Amino acid sequence: MSSQASIRKWGPHKLDAAIEQRLQRLAKAEGVARIAVMPDVHLAGDVCNGVVVASERLIYPQCIGRDIGCGYLTVRLREQHIDETIAARLLAGLYRAVPNCKRSVAVTPEFDIELSAAPLQKVFSREGRWQLGTLGRGNHFVELQRDQEEQLWLLIHSGSRAIGQAISAFHLRDAETDSASGLKFLDADSIAGEHLLNDLQWARQYAAANRLAMLDAIERDVLSKLDFDVHRNTMIHLDHNHVQRESFGERQFWVHRKGAQRLLTDQQSIIPGSMGTTTYAVAGRENEDALNSCSHGAGRSMSRKEAAKRIPSKTFRREMNGVWFDKRNSARLIDEAPSAYKNIREVMKSQRDLVRIVEKRRPVLNFKGR
Repeated sequence: MSSQASIRKWGPHKLDAAIEQRLQRLAKAEGVARIAVMPDVHLAGDVCNGVVVASERLIYPQCIGRDIGCGYLTVRLREQHIDETIAARLLAGLYRAVPNCKRSVAVTPEFDIELSAAPLQKVFSREGRWQLGTLGRGNHFVELQRDQEEQLWLLIHSGSRAIGQAISAFHLRDAETDSASGLKFLDADSIAGEHLLNDLQWARQYAAANRLAMLDAIERDVLSKLDFDVHRNTMIHLDHNHVQRESFGERQFWVHRKGAQRLLTDQQSIIPGSMGTTTYAVAGRENEDALNSCSHGAGRSMSRKEAAKRIPSKTFRREMNGVWFDKRNSARLIDEAPSAYKNIREVMKSQRDLVRIVEKRRPVLNFKGR
């Protein structure tokens, strides 16, 4: 019987009982040595979002999540004034340039590895080729932001779309079940484990290519027509759903991150709040107690179902004051309202030993697919 993993937590409040229960169950999983809980932790399936898990040999797909490689791409734009007319043209252009489901033309990206199984290759041919350059739904978004010097930034948040979920489901079918935690695992040294790791890396490449394809389309079909120049040399591009081999002193672990970012010393990234609140540009502090990780956002304070039921439309409109978005989607966006998320200021205070704040950026225009 394996010993229980250590758990380190960052956050301003006592965690809900349901979160604690999942953490304690995770700590009993075979081969799990360390767990770091980020301040944006919240319920999401069998393993919470905002959790980092270090294991010695076993890979736990549920500790990565189904949207493998989900992440952020941000880049600075040439300064432009945005008024109501420009905002309307931007939103209309984004609807044309960034589909939420699939594109009208299939694309076959070139990666340095191939998917391990014919069924996954079929999913890629049927869906993945058509979804490259698409946003998806939920909390995925495109946003324009201004920093404290009034410079304009573009932020894209999306992942590996249907193919990432297919990869997760495919390998979970072959996984063993850990008796202590009930979670599924594969041995990294087995043939099945090697295939899993190959496909996880493929999905990360696909997710990164997806965000870059959206940037290309937005620049070509929207921004260039409105004289917004993209300064690609300012690009920051990181994901927050992955597993990779990392060293800590003389020990090596498979580090799983589900809704958490890896940041080494002075490495740059961003931590968004919500569609109506501040985004923080940050630099890493490489805190090994946190497995060199930080939060990927504010984290939900209530489920989507609860938010849709509890948050009045007038509250949502008030919270979005000063941010352009498609008001026709207001009813559908209630579950993404700022009040459905934790207070990003408190989240940032809780991880002062994980990241250094470089600057703040306020939302100007937010786009979510419908």
